[in-house]
Amino acid sequence: MSELIIDEDWLTQLSEGTNEAYQRLFATYWPRIYTLVHMLVKSDIQAEDLTQEIFIKIWNNKEELPKIRNLDAYIYTVARHASLDFLKKRVLVTENLENLIVHLRDDAPGPEQQILFKDLENCLQNGIDTLPANIREVFMLSRYHGLSHEEIAEQLGISVYTSKTYVVRALKALRLYIRHHAHVQSILFAFLILNRL
Repeated sequence: MSELIIDEDWLTQLSEGTNEAYQRLFATYWPRIYTLVHMLVKSDIQAEDLTQEIFIKIWNNKEELPKIRNLDAYIYTVARHASLDFLKKRVLVTENLENLIVHLRDDAPGPEQQILFKDLENCLQNGIDTLPANIREVFMLSRYHGLSHEEIAEQLGISVYTSKTYVVRALKALRLYIRHHAHVQSILFAFLILNRL
């Protein structure tokens, strides 16, 4: 973003909740924030929703604005965090996580993707290693060896319901693990993979 000249009176009016000041903020920053968010999330609807959320967040924290020395940087940071939070949630939806696991198992990345691919794969494997042994075994048979719940139940002497439950628990645990351990770059890489599936 190119930096705008920000006067302190405007920030004070914003912090006081002046409607005119907020309209000026909206008119000045909406197109720039929307463009930035859209570049990250690749969806008109999501970009619009996220941009709206960003302005609401700024409004809800308006008392902090007079302390801000660089409004451009502040708004850019709020927008970037909101976009990355959205991407993390999207990657970690159960169906997307399952697609990602299949992709990591079946497809070799290009040379330029090797580092991020390896980081994401290691993060996922480390997460799998934290699962209880019985859940991990069912998960591996289901997602890495392609066995049906019926086949797993027969092989391990458990019920089909138990097999399904263990896979659900594994996916939930892996979502949490990735959320807390994956680097931002890996999350974005996963998002790009999922967009191609």
